[in-house]
Amino acid sequence: MPADKRNKLRELQSTLGKIEVALGTISDAIVWTDQAGRIQWCNKTFDELVGNPHILNLGKYLFELLPLKEHGTLLPPKGHPVILILQEKNNLDGYYEYDRNDKIVYLEFLGRYLEMPGANESAVMVIRDITEKKNLEQIKLQSEALQRAANAIVITDNQGAVIWVNRSFGLLTGYQLEEIYGRNLSILKSGQHDKSFYRNLWDTILSGKVWEGETVNRKKDQNLYVERQTITPVLDGNGKISNFIAVKEDISERKKTELELEEYRGKLEQMVNEKTRELKRVQDELVNRAMEAGMSQMAAIWLHNIGNAITPLNVLMEKMKTDELGNISRFLQKCHDDLVIHAADLGHYVSNGQRGRQVFDYMGELIHSLSDHDKKQSDMLGRMDAALSYISQILTLQQHYASGSQEIKELVDLNDLIEDAIRLQTGTLERRGIAVKRNFLEPMPKLLIDKNRLMQVIVNLVKNSCEAIEMQQSGPGEKVIEVKTFAQSDRLGFEIVDDGIGIDPAYIDKVFELGKSQKGSSGFGLYYCKMFVENSNGKLVFLSRGPGKGASVKVAFDRTG
Repeated sequence: MPADKRNKLRELQSTLGKIEVALGTISDAIVWTDQAGRIQWCNKTFDELVGNPHILNLGKYLFELLPLKEHGTLLPPKGHPVILILQEKNNLDGYYEYDRNDKIVYLEFLGRYLEMPGANESAVMVIRDITEKKNLEQIKLQSEALQRAANAIVITDNQGAVIWVNRSFGLLTGYQLEEIYGRNLSILKSGQHDKSFYRNLWDTILSGKVWEGETVNRKKDQNLYVERQTITPVLDGNGKISNFIAVKEDISERKKTELELEEYRGKLEQMVNEKTRELKRVQDELVNRAMEAGMSQMAAIWLHNIGNAITPLNVLMEKMKTDELGNISRFLQKCHDDLVIHAADLGHYVSNGQRGRQVFDYMGELIHSLSDHDKKQSDMLGRMDAALSYISQILTLQQHYASGSQEIKELVDLNDLIEDAIRLQTGTLERRGIAVKRNFLEPMPKLLIDKNRLMQVIVNLVKNSCEAIEMQQSGPGEKVIEVKTFAQSDRLGFEIVDDGIGIDPAYIDKVFELGKSQKGSSGFGLYYCKMFVENSNGKLVFLSRGPGKGASVKVAFDRTG
């Protein structure tokens, strides 16, 4: 080789050596790869970045030696910047994270694609560690966030001396950092908390625990305010308390609102109690009205039945007042006069005279008429006696079930009570052509209950069934109310079933509410029925399969009363 060429080669080698030394001394990591992403050359800073001797890095795939993350997510090999540069044959810059010894390192990549004549394509990357800068930015961001936080934030040393406060602390208390730096927060004490309160606070935070509570403090202008405060101990590397961080929230308005709400709640409770008493009074009044409605209903039934009995009595009395017997007497007198006049020639008068022959015929008819009249009189007297007996029964029942103002419980036979209720409404049942089918349990155990009020309930329910049947637009078929009594291990009761108008099942829950009658009445009667049954340790169940399909009411009481 000529001397000049050897000299140029030595100069080139010297220059390359100087360049490598220079590249090895810079703070940025530099790496050169082939077209597959294998490392062909790297500087000392790169070796230090990956923590490997230089010789072990050469020939390794860069994406294996330096796995990268983006926003905390590990990139797959095809997403690694060196592969993207080589595949897309384009430059690529970006920011990535690298997990080195369980510590996140932030890296800035400047990647360049190279394709030189007579050589394969390559990728050259400059990698800069920006972790410190990133941390400084993060600290700055966190500091700005703390400074702008809506809550007041205070940092003290482990003795409670203030070393930093944010802007909100000044707005809350009126104190700026230069006024309270190095001072204890006891300057905020209001005097409304005793020594044990602060002793508990310090015992908690000095033990390394977080203290949280409400404090009444005093501002610089001496006005009081209420704050919700959280004090958190901060530990150093040796596990000892180095600082305390207090976060304070002004809750004065909230406490004021809570106090106002408490006062309003007290007034509301008072109003509720007053309304409850008023509703109780109204309920008692409605109950009395319901009882009066039940008594009026029974009285109406009694008067109606008495009226039904008195009406035929009046008719019978009028018939007895007719002059039918007088007419017969006059005819007899006339026959007698004729016979007296013709006494001398009675044989000739009777045998030959037309009028004489009629006298005996008249007398026969009159005798027959007298017999019929006597029979009619006897029949009318019998019916009058039955009507008077019925009136007597009604009056006896009325006296038997006369309701008093006080509840009086006694042992009652349900069969007898229901029979009396049916007897009271005999006239209504007969007029409407309704038959009552009895299915009584015999013998029926006796029930301890207020007989008079239960009588009102049964009368009301039977009457309700009668009205339901009357409202049913059905054919001339049989109209029936079935009444059953039953006894179970712990319950006694009865059931009334009718083939009346029925009710929509969706309306059943409302049928016993005040003012919810479908018949246009006030609904007091049915309301009273349900109220009395439930107040007497009983249960009332109303069932219907729908309009036009009849209904049933089942009432059961606790056997113990």
